Amino acid sequence: MPFPLLLLFQINMIKKTVQKEIIHFFELIGKPKMFTKSAFTQSRAKLKPKAYYDLNETLIEEFYADKEIKLWEGFRLIGIDGSSIILPNSKEIIAEFGVAKNQSKSVAPMAKISTCFDILNQMIIDPIIIPYKKSEYDMMLEHIKKLKKEDLLIFDRGYSAIWVFLLLIRAKIDFLIRIPTCIFKDFWENESKSTIKRIETCSEKSKITIKKRRLKFKRFNIRLIKVFLENGETEVLATSLMDDRKYPDDIFKNLYMMRWDVEGNYNHLKNHLEVENFSGKTIIAIKQDFYANAFIENIRSLLAQDANEEVKGKKKNAKYEYKVNRNLSLGLMKDEIVKLLMSDDPNYYRKIEKLFTIEPVPIRPNRHVKRIFHHPRGKRYHMNYRRSL
Repeated sequence: MPFPLLLLFQINMIKKTVQKEIIHFFELIGKPKMFTKSAFTQSRAKLKPKAYYDLNETLIEEFYADKEIKLWEGFRLIGIDGSSIILPNSKEIIAEFGVAKNQSKSVAPMAKISTCFDILNQMIIDPIIIPYKKSEYDMMLEHIKKLKKEDLLIFDRGYSAIWVFLLLIRAKIDFLIRIPTCIFKDFWENESKSTIKRIETCSEKSKITIKKRRLKFKRFNIRLIKVFLENGETEVLATSLMDDRKYPDDIFKNLYMMRWDVEGNYNHLKNHLEVENFSGKTIIAIKQDFYANAFIENIRSLLAQDANEEVKGKKKNAKYEYKVNRNLSLGLMKDEIVKLLMSDDPNYYRKIEKLFTIEPVPIRPNRHVKRIFHHPRGKRYHMNYRRSL
């Protein structure tokens, strides 16, 4: 299976039986020559998964170089968060990625994934997949290498640690992090709505981590802000944005809520793009599919951003603002993405963009995606029962 066709085939979202997808693909591109499932398996074994990672990096570089991007107060808003995915069951995969166990002692092959996500521009800057037992902090450190001084990181409370604050301040990367009640108890318990906290020291556990990460502790300041939710609960946010005139306390509630788009993106990846629906049972297949899916989603997002401008024009008098239907637009990309990448006609891009304007959905304020934790009882997509329709 030639290299260009192998790339195009995998980018076309292989979600049904592989042999049926192969037959359909060659009919799509008008090539009479057929390849078997075995030929595909042998060809993909020679292709490094990094090929799809590099394709995504090139797309990201071109996107930020050529497009006028959305910013918040001059910042690119970046959400970093991890998740876990269920993998096909094979000895090779278990040896590489590990398993998750539950109380009944049943095990399921699992991996950890993480995305560095541009919240306002809806682009996956950096996708990572690692063994299940590794830390989300390890992925975070890799993501940070992709960032710059004009980025504002928004984290949930799983990343709130003194050494993380120190690391980001030393790297001159601004942040907004929700913190749990066990940190800065004095501020949680007093009546102040905000304060500047001087970090003079840290726990022994943090000292060990700081040393392990080859950092040197130095006193620093962070700003703490209380946020009061509609359900009566209180949250505390820590930020490096110290100027209370430029960044008043009341802006941080809505700013932090923007992080829910990271959860929404995971919901989309798992339930619409079906990132756990793998096309093979090898380590290479897992990584190829994962990085190819990130690349596919970024192409869809890029097309959707241009289509959204047309949707706004059509719905300018509606009660709500409207946007491209993410699930439908992904489905419309099947086959069309292959035609687009094989075509020299710039009008073809416009044709797909037009398709994306079908059935837009309203943007309702103050909604968020409830996070769903999948029980590691076994894979959701079975190799022997892949769809043929």
